[in-house]
Amino acid sequence: MKFDYKVKEYENEVFYPEDFSPDDEMTLDKYIFKSCTFKGCDFSNMLTVKCVFENCKFPMTHFGGALHRSTAFLNCNFENTSLFACTFDNCKCTGSSFCGADCTGFEVKGGDYSYAVFASCDIQRMDFSHTKLVNADFRNADLKKSKFVGCDMSGCIVHAADLSECDMRNAVLDAVSFSSAKLHKTKMDMFGAVQVASSFGVECEI
Repeated sequence: MKFDYKVKEYENEVFYPEDFSPDDEMTLDKYIFKSCTFKGCDFSNMLTVKCVFENCKFPMTHFGGALHRSTAFLNCNFENTSLFACTFDNCKCTGSSFCGADCTGFEVKGGDYSYAVFASCDIQRMDFSHTKLVNADFRNADLKKSKFVGCDMSGCIVHAADLSECDMRNAVLDAVSFSSAKLHKTKMDMFGAVQVASSFGVECEI
């Protein structure tokens, strides 16, 4: 399928190979893609604004240097996708899977990642501050030195995740079990510390 900038909505299309990188600072503004597959496409240095990608796949696609602003990636699959130096600014990525993606230099600025899957991802030093992460899956992820300040992490799965030197102060940690997570020099406020203790069966009285 050849992408046409004049067409604002696509559904059940396969783009391969297609170059979406901007020639003249091109911006994708309010485009809608539903159940589309982007095989080996190039979104390098692209700017998207308020676009919607729903149930889409991006195998072997490059997002290097791209900026996605208030764009929605709903139930998308980023396996084998390069997110090198890519920025998601206030994006909604509910239900999307980042498993198997290259997250080197990937930057998140707020937004909603509820039910997103980061299982086994290497996302050290990621700054998730003030991001919604309800029921997100971080099992076996390497999160060393990441920031979760002010996040809503209710129900997050952190089984066997490395949370060493993470900053989790003022985060909502309801129903999060830390019993198998690696905690070393992890920063938490009093309520977070109580949640950690409860994960090991300790009854705390405040």
